[in-house]
Amino acid sequence: MESPEVNLVSSHLVACYRDSCELYQEGSWQHLQNTRATRRYHSSATTEDAILLIGGIDSRTTEWIPLDGSPAQEGPFTVRHGREHCTIQLSDDVIVVTGGGSPLTEDFVTQYHLSDGTETPLTSMGQPRSGHACGAYHDIGGQQVSKSI
Repeated sequence: MESPEVNLVSSHLVACYRDSCELYQEGSWQHLQNTRATRRYHSSATTEDAILLIGGIDSRTTEWIPLDGSPAQEGPFTVRHGREHCTIQLSDDVIVVTGGGSPLTEDFVTQYHLSDGTETPLTSMGQPRSGHACGAYHDIGGQQVSKSI
């Protein structure tokens, strides 16, 4: 199902879809800004004051969407996963992107650093995935665990 990517950034709810990002404020959605690229089937990561939009069906680029209303800025990397991938944010600076909507990318796993765009391909998934869910949690011992389903 095609739908917006929604994030909570500094207590603000923001939804981005196609070529626009909207901010939920005082009980209604208000236009925040236009995106640099059209995005559907994309993912995102957040910092304290911005959202990083990642890839999608229409673009493999990334772009920063600042919450202060300043224009979108080019992101730190081009994602190799295409559309329908899933992003796990492990820390303020590190994300892992899994799968994708192309037979060539469905088993990809890649780590990216948001600060400098460093890309590190990781061991491929045993089961290729597209349009899947993923996330990170802490186990009983406090160790962070990532999962794609």
